[in-house]
Amino acid sequence: MDYLRPLAQAVLPIYLFSICHALTAALVTSITLRRSRLALASRAAVLFIFGTVLQRAKV
Repeated sequence: MDYLRPLAQAVLPIYLFSICHALTAALVTSITLRRSRLALASRAAVLFIFGTVLQRAKV
């Protein structure tokens, strides 16, 4: 299964980046404060995971 590792390292950051954009859209368009806080917290978590993945990737 080592042949899937480069593919996963290429696709996962793109996937996390798209999730981050979707959460940003939810943050901007949310009406209630509770939803905007939830979107902001989710975006921060995704960015943290994105940073961790980029640090571990051998570029």
